[in-house]
Amino acid sequence: MSNKYKNIKNRIFYLRKKLNLWSDYYYNKNQSLVEDSVYDFNLLKLSKLEHKYPFLRSQDSPTQAIGQDCNVKLLQIQHKSLMLSLDSISNNTELFKFNKKIQKILNTGEEITYCCELKIDGLAINLTYEYGILVRASTRGNGVFGEDVTKNALMMQTIPYNLKTNDTACKYIEIRGEVFINKSKFFKLNEVAKLNNKKLFSNPRNAASGSLRQINPKITENRYLMFYAYGIGYSDGYKLPDSQYKRLKILKLWNIPTNHYTKICVGLHQIVNYYNTIKKIRKTLDFEIDGIVIKVDSILHQNKIGCVAKAPKWAIAYKFPALEKITKIISVDFTIGRTGIVTPIAQIKPVCFLGTIVKFVSLYNFNEINRLNVMINDTVIVKHVGEVIPKISKVIFSKRTKNAKKIIFPKKCKICDSDIISIVGKKKWYCSGGITCHAQKKAALIHFASRNALNIRGMGKKIISKLVDKKILITPADFFRLDLKKITRINKIQLKSGKNLINSIKNSKEVKLHRLIYGLGIPQVGLTTSINLENYYKTYYNFINSDFHSLLKIKDIGQSTAVCIRKFLENKNNISFIQDLLQLNLKIK
Repeated sequence: MSNKYKNIKNRIFYLRKKLNLWSDYYYNKNQSLVEDSVYDFNLLKLSKLEHKYPFLRSQDSPTQAIGQDCNVKLLQIQHKSLMLSLDSISNNTELFKFNKKIQKILNTGEEITYCCELKIDGLAINLTYEYGILVRASTRGNGVFGEDVTKNALMMQTIPYNLKTNDTACKYIEIRGEVFINKSKFFKLNEVAKLNNKKLFSNPRNAASGSLRQINPKITENRYLMFYAYGIGYSDGYKLPDSQYKRLKILKLWNIPTNHYTKICVGLHQIVNYYNTIKKIRKTLDFEIDGIVIKVDSILHQNKIGCVAKAPKWAIAYKFPALEKITKIISVDFTIGRTGIVTPIAQIKPVCFLGTIVKFVSLYNFNEINRLNVMINDTVIVKHVGEVIPKISKVIFSKRTKNAKKIIFPKKCKICDSDIISIVGKKKWYCSGGITCHAQKKAALIHFASRNALNIRGMGKKIISKLVDKKILITPADFFRLDLKKITRINKIQLKSGKNLINSIKNSKEVKLHRLIYGLGIPQVGLTTSINLENYYKTYYNFINSDFHSLLKIKDIGQSTAVCIRKFLENKNNISFIQDLLQLNLKIK
């Protein structure tokens, strides 16, 4: 094999590994390591490479996979018919190409009849009814096998136990749909979690996914889960019409909830009108949607058109573009992160994205300020894509006034008065105060206790900040020296909440290696890199004794990251506090 093909093979291997990791965390651990747009972009890159070099395509590729393998904690159920994912498009040109392919396969120049539905941002589920009784419920899983969530589904008021049908010949049917949480209920869940000092849900989709896949069904019962059906899988004994739209109408008659925004569209013009209408009303809906789903309505035509490995060729998801709002920059402040990075944060006139009020946006660094040529009092466009944090995309220079003020980076840290410095070759500025800087210390400890690190539930920013101010928390090891008296006295926490917090600290004493590595806050070492380090070194002792050359063998680690890891591990203070953790009975799994 030539060097050219070796390089391409390595690129494909790396993309597969990265995408499989992200997918595993998204589907099985309810964690988004990257935004949807980043995942889709990398999947598209892989798809193009595999299309260009088909001899390098393999069955374990994410382009061939449906969803993700199941959570081992839940029993697995095999679906009678595959539960496929959907390919997606983002503009009318791609919609035109999709329609042309359908017409070509069906050998017709006539307009196609489509069933158009909302693309609800939730978790796909398969309900199995035998003789009208719900006997099984499972997640999509990898498309072949899903996780058994029957007990949890029975706790949901929107999933009926009996189908309203008197047809005794109806032996078996799979009903597919989406489980989700209404936005109003999502905010209510987070309010309750906040009152109980528990971790807040990041978004409704993750809340729905985690709630449905609970080991304890009682937890599911209190999570306000909703269900809308979007189709039928395998069936035996049911007389079903040759129409996706009419099948959904029948499901509604059987007491299965369906979305009333579903509509028949004949030809591209009606699809575009439907898309634009839904886009306009999107913000008025009480549940999250990220586009529409376009399906060939005729079931006979669907069967003729067929499927590829992971998705039907007769359906496509048409996703919404980024949301944009015009606002004004009021002021700019500079925050100090856990590694000392100085980040400019712009306060803006509040804008609302899908029910969330945004008052602050990051300007990231000095280079970004120069690139945008942004000033205080400027009128700007703020863009929001999917779950990506809103950011300033453009300055409206025609609205710049004489009141516009240049953004000036500080020379001294506002917290510790240390010099603000820039490192040659880097785009970022740093506070030189190190661990003596209170802001860096607080941020580092907050990071150590965070969900993806040691996951000390209830140990939030306010509690940590007060404990640092009182000099009770100095290093991460001090978390394990806390007692009930200190916590309740310093933070005025109720006794029950204090006990829960102490239990959370005890539970966090057994930690996986990648969580500890991530929690250490090593510069340039994020969650993905931490997982790669765990997979390579296996044990804590192998990791702390790693050398520069072995680090470079690990995917996703270049010279810059390897230098950061070695510098961290060569620092005696860092090794000292890690040893301190081990002496306090921290167990690394």
